Amino acid sequence: MPRPRTYKTRAIVLAHFDLGEADRIITLLTPEDGKIRAVAKGVRKPKSRIGGSVEPFAELEVVLARGRNLDVITQVSVAHAWLRLRDRLESTATAWYLGELADRAVEERGGEHPVYGLLRRACQLLDDGMDPGRVARWYESGLADALGVRPELDRCVECRSEERRVGNEGCWGGGGGAGG
Repeated sequence: MPRPRTYKTRAIVLAHFDLGEADRIITLLTPEDGKIRAVAKGVRKPKSRIGGSVEPFAELEVVLARGRNLDVITQVSVAHAWLRLRDRLESTATAWYLGELADRAVEERGGEHPVYGLLRRACQLLDDGMDPGRVARWYESGLADALGVRPELDRCVECRSEERRVGNEGCWGGGGGAGG
């Protein structure tokens, strides 16, 4: 069965860059398809209906039309704007950092990915006023886990022991290996 020409999805805007005189290419992170790059036609014109909606760190309900190379954004409604995270420079900078990590970690059209939920929660925490440094460390840890590269911190990677030893005997104690 052929895929429908138009489809609707939730998405978080990761980034955008200008294309031509009035268009913009938007990088979206979706829960179903992973990362998508789509064209927002005429979005930079003063009378654009969707211009203010496709800004980074907003969760959107987006209707897209499938294109040859890039999909085209046809309709947008804002689900969460997370406006308070933009009030503090450190929160905004952290959101940019987290968005960049998500952009680099998720393949384009890579399918369902847990990074969407992770980024959504991080934006909410920043919007709620949580310390940006703590949010960043939480996100980095969750991202490493989602990508399957989280470091093992609860046991020795050599002997698999959960017991911490001190001195020169054993892996964790400093004399024999990786945990020392």
